[in-house]
Amino acid sequence: MKKLVPVLAAFAGWYMYNKNQTRVFRIRTPEIALRRATRSFRITQITDFHNHRHIDPVQVAEAVRVFSPMCIALTGDLISEDDTDFTKALQLARALVATKIPVLFVSGNHESQNPQAEKLFHALTGLGVVLLGGKSIEFPEVVVSGVDYPARANVVPHPKTADKPHIFLAHSPSDIKSVRIDADLILSGHTHGGQVRLPGIGAIIVPSEGFFAKVNKGLYEWNQNLLYIDSGIGNTRLDLRAFNPIQFTNMTIVAHR
Repeated sequence: MKKLVPVLAAFAGWYMYNKNQTRVFRIRTPEIALRRATRSFRITQITDFHNHRHIDPVQVAEAVRVFSPMCIALTGDLISEDDTDFTKALQLARALVATKIPVLFVSGNHESQNPQAEKLFHALTGLGVVLLGGKSIEFPEVVVSGVDYPARANVVPHPKTADKPHIFLAHSPSDIKSVRIDADLILSGHTHGGQVRLPGIGAIIVPSEGFFAKVNKGLYEWNQNLLYIDSGIGNTRLDLRAFNPIQFTNMTIVAHR
C-alpha cells in the first residue's frame, strides 16, 4: 500500500495540473507593430473553442468587454466535427455580441466536417455575428477580411483601401501556404500550440504540420506577412495540455516605429 501512495499522489498532481491547463483560460496581450498603422487600436482573437463545456462564456466576454477592442475575431473551430449540440458555442457568441463589439467569424476544419454546421452558421447570423468568409469589412483604422476553411485562391478577398492596414482571418496557417495574401497581419488558430509543449523545445506535434513544427504558436514573419497563431481556448479529442494553457488574445496594434 505504501508503494501506491507516491503513484496516487503523482496521478492526483497531474490531474490537477491538467485541469488547470485545460479549463482555466489565460489572456495573452501582445503588442504588434504594423507598417501601415497610423494609430493604435485593439483586436481580440478567440479561436478553437470546440464547444468547451467547462468554460464560462460570460467570463470570457467580460474580459473582452473590459479590453474594449475594435472587433472580436473568431478564427474557426467554434465547435467540433462530431458535435450535435452547439449550446456552449452559441452561449459564447451571444455573450460576445452582448458587449456591442462587432464579432467576425471565419470557419475552421471542424465546421467543414460537421454535417450540421449550416445550423450553426444560421444561428450565428441570427445573433448578429458577421460571417466574414470571402468578404472584407472596413473600420476607421483597418480593413479586416477573411476566408473560410479550406482556403482557395479564388475566394481570397482583396480590400480596395490601400492606405489602411489589412488584417486577414484564416483558421489554419498550413491551409493558406499556397494562397497569396496581401495582408499586414494574418490571424490563425488550428494548431492548439501543439497542446503538449516541452520547456525550451516547444510543440511536440502540430496538427497538419507533424513533429516539432517551427510555426505553431505566437508571432512569425511568414511569406512577406506577419502571422499570429493563437493556441486556442478549447481542446479536441484529448482534453490534454502541458506547458500550454488554453487562452485567447487581446492584442494591441501600434504604428511601426
